Amino acid sequence: MNWKIRFYSGLNKGVETELANGRFIIGSDPVQADLILVDAGIEAVHLILEIEEEGIRVIDWSCEETPQQNGQAINQGEMLLPCNRQDAGMLIWSYSTVKQQLPANPDELTDNHIKLINSQQQHTHKKRVIFIVIAIFSILFVSLYLLFLAGPAEIDYIQEQHKLQNYLNKEEYKYITMRIEQDKQLFIVGGYVQNNQQRLLIKRYLDNNNLNHQLNIYSIEEIKQSVKYILHTMGYNHIEVNNSEKVGWIDLFGEVRFINNKSWSNLATILKRDVVGLKGINNHVKINDDHLKKLVELLEQYELINVLIYNEKENNIIELYGYLNEKQRQQFIELQQTFNIEFKQRYKLKLIKADNHIKKKEIRLDIKGISLGRSPYLILRNNMKYSINSTLPTGETITAIEDNKIILKKNSQEIIITLKE
Repeated sequence: MNWKIRFYSGLNKGVETELANGRFIIGSDPVQADLILVDAGIEAVHLILEIEEEGIRVIDWSCEETPQQNGQAINQGEMLLPCNRQDAGMLIWSYSTVKQQLPANPDELTDNHIKLINSQQQHTHKKRVIFIVIAIFSILFVSLYLLFLAGPAEIDYIQEQHKLQNYLNKEEYKYITMRIEQDKQLFIVGGYVQNNQQRLLIKRYLDNNNLNHQLNIYSIEEIKQSVKYILHTMGYNHIEVNNSEKVGWIDLFGEVRFINNKSWSNLATILKRDVVGLKGINNHVKINDDHLKKLVELLEQYELINVLIYNEKENNIIELYGYLNEKQRQQFIELQQTFNIEFKQRYKLKLIKADNHIKKKEIRLDIKGISLGRSPYLILRNNMKYSINSTLPTGETITAIEDNKIILKKNSQEIIITLKE
């Protein structure tokens, strides 16, 4: 059974979208959501649905109020009734089969409407038989009628083309282009707008005028949100993302103290690959990692590079972990003195548990879900998605996600987390 969804609230009021089977997420986060809503009160992952042949189930939600069906609270995993009113916080919606017609007013979504639709479905077979008979006797007439309308249809098509050009002749649509495949009478509209609402208005115009169209419009607001999210997962939380003078590009500003050399050198490639519509970046970020370079140099000089691992904290403290014998302890004291002279106490080296009873660091991962597809990723309880090479909130980088284990890395230390069945 093919289903569609209709919205009765917000900017998308009156919009209907066909649904494919499988997991379907509604929310404001363009990275996590399959359908993006920008209305106030819509959470990043507002509603998680499971689309099945038999209907739609509610898997999870982030709104404060429990979702309701016809004013009654529903249970997690419950199969929803088609053509009934559904409320999830500020969101009002319903669903039906693709061929069914949903009412324009959500107050008409009642059980009586279900009975009416079921009654209509009982007569479907009879209507099909009548339709076939009528169609056989109408083929010649329809063919002649289409030939007769060919001339006027072309005139309407040209008129709609001029109307669309006039509609797009606005300052906010200056980066929008339009071309036409006349043999298909297809309007191909593409380019860039500043925000999702402007893209939605163009979409509504095309739909309301029944224009056959292909929409290739990207929102700069959405591109910036996606770039910020990816930078966050890579551990670069203080980088500023701004519009660029070149359309489709973004500018990066700020300062970072420590970078993952592999991910940083491939940053433009990673962002262009993962952010739909992004043409390129202008990277103006200043890298300030002289203190770490000096530390690595001193660790090599004092032959402690393979003995100690380091971890930089936000308060300019660099913690070092490892087992030191008496000779190595003396070498570390000399290293510390040299480092302090160089940076005049701006950064402090702190040796943690410098004996053979090092306390193992506990890592707690509240995993909500794991995907082992072509691009594996984790979803934590904060509803954030972390793929390979992403940095977790605890500072570790994911290097591998397998069916029985997750491998993390922090500095030179590898951490293996075994998954329980």
